[in-house]
This record gives sequence, C-alpha cells and structure tokens, in this order.
Amino acid sequence: MADSIDDLLADRRRGSVAIALDAARLLAELAPDRRPGAAARLVRAHPAMAPLRLLARAADPVQFAANLRRHLDDAADRGAALVKGKRVLTISWSGVVEQALRRGQPSQVDCLRSEPGGEGAEMAARLGGRIREDADLAGAVATSDLGLTGADAVGPDSFVNKVGTAALCRALPTVLLDIPEKRLDAVAFAECAAAAGEVFECVPLDLVSYSPVSG
Repeated sequence: MADSIDDLLADRRRGSVAIALDAARLLAELAPDRRPGAAARLVRAHPAMAPLRLLARAADPVQFAANLRRHLDDAADRGAALVKGKRVLTISWSGVVEQALRRGQPSQVDCLRSEPGGEGAEMAARLGGRIREDADLAGAVATSDLGLTGADAVGPDSFVNKVGTAALCRALPTVLLDIPEKRLDAVAFAECAAAAGEVFECVPLDLVSYSPVSG
C-alpha cells in the first residue's frame, strides 16, 4: 500500500488496479481543490493505465474505488471458473488475474518473467507459481492449457498490456480479464496507447477470448 502520491508516481511494478485503488484513497484524503492536479500527475506518470484516467474524471474517488472493487470481484469470479483445474500461463502482474488465480484452484500457475521490469517474478512469488523465462515462451506454452492476461487499457478493437502479451496470445488460447474501469472510447484509447511507451504494446482483441464484465 502506497503512503503518498509520490510513491505511486514511482511505482513501476504493480498493475493498474492496485495503483488506482491506492490513488483513489490518497486523492480522497486531499482537499477537493488539490485533487485535479494530483490526479493529472498520476496520469502523466502512468499514461497507459486507463483506471487512472477515469479516476481523474471521477467526482468522488471513494465511490470510484467502491465500484472498482465490485467489478474486480465480478471479474475474478468469472476468471476463477475458467482456470479451475487448468495449467495456466500468465504475464506481468495483474490484480484481476491474481485474484482469479487465487480463487480458481488451477492445477498449475506459471508466470512469464515479463522483462523489462520482471513483474511476473513477483506475481509468481505471490501465488506460489513458477517463473518461466520470456525467451522460453514455447516451452512454457507446451506445458500450459490456458493463457490468462489482464490489461492496462481496453479500447474498441485492442488493448494495451506489457510487451510480450501478443506473443503469448498467438501461442496459446488466452483469456483477457478486464473491468469497466479499464475501458476507454476510441479517442481516449488512442491517446493512452500513443503515450504508453516501449515496455507496452497494443494487442488486437481478436487474439483473445474476451467477455466484458458489465458496469
């Protein structure tokens, strides 16, 4: 849990849900006239993360966080039903994916290391899973039944996630878990994707199984 906005500005390991929940809590502690500036700083620090963009527009950060938690719970339940008894391969560190795997009792959890940054190693440690090297994607796929990924932002035709996600989706049937707080219209998504940086990539939605959770 972050103690300050500055902590969140420097956070390069956690997923967008964890950062957005901390951001909503910290923004709620600020005077209303200070919130827009702090929210804008967070968006500039994490331009690929749709929840921060939507939080910046929200009138009430406490209600935003409550909705996000409810949608996270719904998505995690949906994902849990899909992974039960399966050998699952995932990438990077997604809060939605982590909760689905905790609830779903998969028979095996493998996490691609996800360089640069190596967030997948932390995901594996949190779940008691096995780290698989990015360069050995073929080997990881050969011992997996299903890919599971989150997203930092979801647009009408594609989504933004850590580099390497598209390769996973092409190599293994993969499910995308998302929540309404990840979804942007075409204009906002284009801005998000353009600002995402080289450690992220846009992945066509037709590469994944995707059933949006309703808001």
